[in-house]
This record gives sequence, C-alpha cells and structure tokens, in this order.
Amino acid sequence: MNILALDIGGTYIKYGLFNNNLIESGETKSEGSRGGHYIVKNVDSIIEKYKDNYELQGVAISSAGVVDIESGTIIHAGNTIPNYKGFNWKKHIMEKYGLDCEIDNDVNCAALGEYSFGAAKDKDAVLMLAVGTGIGGAFIKDGIIYRGSNYTAMEVGYMKMEGGCFQDISSTSALVSLYREKTGNLEADGRYIFRCAKAGEREAIETIDRIMNNLCMGIANITFILDPKVVLLGGGIMEQREYLEPIIRKYLKEHMLPLTYEKVEIEFAKAGNLAASYGALHHYKTRKGINHGVL
Repeated sequence: MNILALDIGGTYIKYGLFNNNLIESGETKSEGSRGGHYIVKNVDSIIEKYKDNYELQGVAISSAGVVDIESGTIIHAGNTIPNYKGFNWKKHIMEKYGLDCEIDNDVNCAALGEYSFGAAKDKDAVLMLAVGTGIGGAFIKDGIIYRGSNYTAMEVGYMKMEGGCFQDISSTSALVSLYREKTGNLEADGRYIFRCAKAGEREAIETIDRIMNNLCMGIANITFILDPKVVLLGGGIMEQREYLEPIIRKYLKEHMLPLTYEKVEIEFAKAGNLAASYGALHHYKTRKGINHGVL
C-alpha cells in the first residue's frame, strides 16, 4: 500500500509517494500568502493526481502552524498564511477522499525525518532548530516528540530576548533586514549576503556574525532547560555550513555551560528537502501502529 506524504509550507508544498521506499517526489507552489483556501486547493490537486493512479492507504502531512495532532486541526498560524487557523485536515481528507490522515507541525516532522533518516538517526535527546523566515524548534526524547499540553512546546521563535523575539533577531529574515539597513541595498537576499561575506565585505561579515551570536545565545538558553545530547541545525541558511560552523561553534562555546558544550553534538541537517515528508511518514506509521520497516 502507498502513503502520500505532504510538507505544507507558506511558499511550497513538497511531497513524496512512499511504499516502503520513496517512489517519486515533487513540489508545487502552495500560494499560502493568498490564504489557507489556496493551500487546500493545491493539496487537493496533488491527492487527486495520486489517487487516480495509485491505491493510497493514507495521507501523512507536515504543516506550518501549531497542530492539534489528535483532531488534525491547525490551532494557530502566523501572518504568512492568513485564514489557515481552524482548518481540520483529518476531517477534510476523510470526508473528501475516504483516506486516513495524520498530521504534525513541520519542524516536528523535520526533526523526525532527521531522526529516522538523517543527521540525528537513532540519537537521543535531540534539539532541532529550523532557521528560516522565522525560527522553529523541536525536541525528541526517547524517539518521541515533546509537544506540551497545548501542542505549543518548542515554539522557540517567540522566546523573548533583548532586542525582540528570538526569531526577530536571529532568523534569515533578521539577517536580510539588518544587512539592508546597514547598506541601503534593498534587493539583497541571504545568498547575496553570503557571497559578499566570502568576498570579504565588512558589512556582510559583521551582519552574519551578529545574527549568529544572537542565534547561539538563544540556543544556549534552550540547552539550559533541556540539556540535549544533540543540537541539530536546519533551514536554508544552514546550507552555508562551511562558512557558519566555525562562527556557531565559537558563540555556542561562549554562551553555553562548559560542561554542556563539551558533551553536546552539534550537527547540521542532511535529510534535504524531503526531511519533513519523511518525518510526516514516520509520524503516520507511529500513530497507526505500523512497523517502521513496512507499510
């Protein structure tokens, strides 16, 4: 039997069809900025494509926002996806397609994907930070995601720090905003900033350094509470590992307790674009009591 795994973001929907192994994958625009209705429309078109050509057992979803995994409802969504809060994916997919559905938050799923197939495979006490437009967090202990009493555990982007919320001073968006403010270059994006830094531009080097210092201060604050074995860093900016790793290690050493820094493993995500889809599949199998080696 086949399971369709979907990773729903504000910009793209990534998807993979699985039958023990990945059969095929792809992505399409989510049009999330236009509202939740457009996300639903685009997800429906993917499901219909596969339902017509394969016998589907169910749909596994990773989604932006805060997710009630029991009901399948989006209980909070940021401004990047208007009119998405309150939508019930389990109900929609069962009523429209007669298919089982399981859903979890996208960073939880990315962490599960890395735990199942990537940089944190089979490791315990894993703290994952996904650094992008905002900052999302997840924590895996004994192979289980910690969600909290209201499914809002590890919403670390909202953590209050000097200068604003964690994600306001430490994300890729913060990097771009600060660089544009420094230089007046309103067209600059993250890739441009790193090119300039590697070419020796002082403003780019100083901007990256400041944002990484903020990021590492926030990570250190989280480790004081969770004491993880692994700190796993993901998100598009972390593809700049060669440039960032020495900076991150320097500031983590400065901000963490010495004992924690000496013991913790600092890893960079490596499961790629399908990490959250793999994690959604892992979550689906766990919820359905399916052996992780079979469908």
